[in-house]
Amino acid sequence: MIRIATVFALAVCLMGSISSAQDETKKKGKKKAGDPTAQMMARFKKFELSEEQQAKMKEIAGKFAGKLVALRKEANAAFTKEARKARQEAMKKARGEGLKGKKLQEAVNKAAPVPEAAAAAQKKMAEMQKEMREALTAVLTDEQKAKLPKRGAGNKGKKKKKKKEDK
Repeated sequence: MIRIATVFALAVCLMGSISSAQDETKKKGKKKAGDPTAQMMARFKKFELSEEQQAKMKEIAGKFAGKLVALRKEANAAFTKEARKARQEAMKKARGEGLKGKKLQEAVNKAAPVPEAAAAAQKKMAEMQKEMREALTAVLTDEQKAKLPKRGAGNKGKKKKKKKEDK
C-alpha cells in the first residue's frame, strides 16, 4: 500500500513539474515585439546596478520607448506590400550570392530602394537610440563604464588565417 501511495505521489509531482515547464516555455516564446528599448536595456543587466540606477534607467527607457515605437510604425507604414516583398526577394537573392554586411545592404537597396519617408524615420530612430544609449551610459559609474564593450570592437579587421594543407 505504501508503494502505491509513493508511486502515486511521484506521478503527481511529475505531472505538476511537466505542466509548469510547459507554462514556462509558452512564456519564453512570447517576446515583446513592440519594445524597442528592451535590447538596449539588456546590455546593462550584467552590471550590478543600484536601485537608484535601475530606477533612472527605467525612467529613461520609458521616456524613449513611446517615441521609438511611433518612429518604427512610421517607417513600417512607408513600405507598401509590393516594396516589402521586393526587398525580401532582393535580400534572399543577395544572400544566395553570398553577400553579407554592408555589401548585402547595398545590393538590396539598389534592387529595391527604401522609401524616403522610411529612410527619414529610420535616421531619426538611429539618432534617438544613440541619445538613449548616451543617457543610459551617463547613469553608470566610471567603473561600470570601463566594463562596457567598445562599440564596433570584436572581430572587425581580424581575418582568420587559412591553414595550408600539405600536399
